[in-house]
Amino acid sequence: MIMVENLAHRLHEHQEHLEPRRVALTRAAAEVGVPILTAVLVILAVFIPLLAIGGLAGRLYAPLAVAIAAAMTLSLLLSFTLVPALVERFLPPGSNLEEPRLVAALKRVYRPALDWAMRHGATVRVLALGLTVPSLWLALNLGSNFLPSLDEGALLLNSILPAETSLAAVDEANFQLEQKLVKLPGVSSVYRRTGRSELTEDPMPHTISDVLVVLDGTKRTPEVQKEVAEIAEELPYPVELTTPMQMRIAEGIGGTPADIQVKLFHPDLTGLQAGLSGVQEALAKVPGVASITPEGAGSLPKWTVVP
Repeated sequence: MIMVENLAHRLHEHQEHLEPRRVALTRAAAEVGVPILTAVLVILAVFIPLLAIGGLAGRLYAPLAVAIAAAMTLSLLLSFTLVPALVERFLPPGSNLEEPRLVAALKRVYRPALDWAMRHGATVRVLALGLTVPSLWLALNLGSNFLPSLDEGALLLNSILPAETSLAAVDEANFQLEQKLVKLPGVSSVYRRTGRSELTEDPMPHTISDVLVVLDGTKRTPEVQKEVAEIAEELPYPVELTTPMQMRIAEGIGGTPADIQVKLFHPDLTGLQAGLSGVQEALAKVPGVASITPEGAGSLPKWTVVP
């Protein structure tokens, strides 16, 4: 749009000064070339970093960044090549290049304002600084998370007991957890699902349970979540605390609700257990690690009956 407007403007001058048509178009394209290139580079500088985002945010925003970067780059190339050629071909000499009434009206307001600003430069700078400082303060205090946590009105705990634990022991351990959770202020009800059939797309052994905590809204969710996390930390077995939707999204992307997953492979179960202990000790020393939850640890005898 900027290129076409400047080309049309220079062609209008070309009619008055009898300048060669192609020379006028070339000069007009060169005049706005650097500003257009700078504007495109600024836009690309905003969207290109989105390609480095990981997780769900990366899955959502990376295609957007690629599409915008490709569209802006292609439009930049066309504005310097195809647009001037089309203007020369389809905008005949003597075309009516009068400004629309709206543009003329805006210019009548803009020109006096511009003259006033040029005469009172110090005042304009003070006003600009007065707007810039609060804007910087707001920018520094804005959230930096592309996908803030949703208040789903419920929390989900994923309890994982050792593989050799019996079903009765699993039921008893989770029942005690439910009794503690249902007594918390702000909790409406607690539901549990233990294990999942092997015929489903996401099978789960009987030692893993999903405990759904439904909130009643009388207390802020972060406060309730903090109290639930304190109860989970007191348990002798690992418990992952999340929300139903966040857990499903995380499992769909990486197969686990955790932010980072480490997979171990070993031909021997004993060696695998030793490696698991070493990895846990190494990860526990990493700053920023909140919790480490091993999955699939332990052995479980299995009988296969073939009729």
